[in-house]
Amino acid sequence: MELTEGKPEMPAEAPAEPQKEKKNAFVELTTAMKDKRQSLMSKIEEIKSLREKLQGMNKVGVKALTKKKEQLEFKVATEALTLDKERAFMKTIKGLEQEIKQAQAREEERKKILSRIKSLDGEIEALKNELDEMKLSLIKLREERKKKRAEYKKRLEGKEAAPRQKAPLKKEEEFFISLEDIAIMKKGNSN
Repeated sequence: MELTEGKPEMPAEAPAEPQKEKKNAFVELTTAMKDKRQSLMSKIEEIKSLREKLQGMNKVGVKALTKKKEQLEFKVATEALTLDKERAFMKTIKGLEQEIKQAQAREEERKKILSRIKSLDGEIEALKNELDEMKLSLIKLREERKKKRAEYKKRLEGKEAAPRQKAPLKKEEEFFISLEDIAIMKKGNSN
């Protein structure tokens, strides 16, 4: 308790609070920028992994498989085939139907991945815009700091120069004597 009572710095802190608030704003802004940048980088990494996953997916589309199936069905319907060949074609057609179902599922997954990539692109653009705004406000804060430092230095220089100028003026005043001072001195000498 005695340590806090003995400190005369309490009144000195009151004017410094706006500076602390500005320092806090500066620190908060930089930490917010770091957080946004980390979020941006994680979203970019997520997009990269989604694109790699998209490239790794089989690109055989549903249309190509249905076209192949229709060709086989047409062949079975129009050509005179032996029973064994017809059964083999029917097996192939059933296999193609399974592949078509799988391709449809992959296509749905591709659409989901593409929509996620688009949404991430939008989020990334928004984050970039926020970061740009934060950079501009950070630049403004830095400029304000520089201006205040320059003003402070000017005031310090002015305070240092002011006593130097006042001292020579007082000395020069001592050399000048007014008429009243002369008259008083003569009265003082004649007595």
